[in-house]
Amino acid sequence: MSKRLEYNANQRIYAELCEKLQCCGNMSLKKKLLFNISVILGIVILLGTALLFLSSKIQDKAEQISDAKKELNIRSKTVESIALFRRKSEQVQPYLRELQNMLITKDDLINIPKDLKSIAQQNQVNLQITFGVDTPRTETEPGEINIAITTEGSFDNLIKFLKDLENSRYFVKLNKVDLTARGDDNFRAVLSGAVFYF
Repeated sequence: MSKRLEYNANQRIYAELCEKLQCCGNMSLKKKLLFNISVILGIVILLGTALLFLSSKIQDKAEQISDAKKELNIRSKTVESIALFRRKSEQVQPYLRELQNMLITKDDLINIPKDLKSIAQQNQVNLQITFGVDTPRTETEPGEINIAITTEGSFDNLIKFLKDLENSRYFVKLNKVDLTARGDDNFRAVLSGAVFYF
């Protein structure tokens, strides 16, 4: 009995299908063609829209990946620069210590007038000292204080004073030396420059 019921159900489905096909069969060829083209066109439009949507999403993701690569590149270069800086810093340390030992400290600046007067007395010249602008040291540059020195004495004594000043423990850079005659073997020298300190 169940086979019969199944057979009857299949016959009914078959009959409905035939009826629909007959309905489609009655359509004119032109209508069938328009119907098929419309269906195909609808599918193409739907696929095109989906492709455009997916394309914009893919492009956004590609831009995000590109930005991430650039950021990674920048960070990589930064890390390399830091590593190079550390290596160079280690190489420079001995020279920096030597430079620190060559230059006086800021606290030693107070001894400059006394030491220069002592050098002047040894060379028999009169001395006047004036300090100017103090530029503090930075990470890359030593500190410096501007200085103006006025000396008076014989030419030979002034030359000896300048040599002793050059050989002193102070690192002095002279920007200007003005030498004028004041009489028989009496000269006046005005020196302006800077004393460096660490």
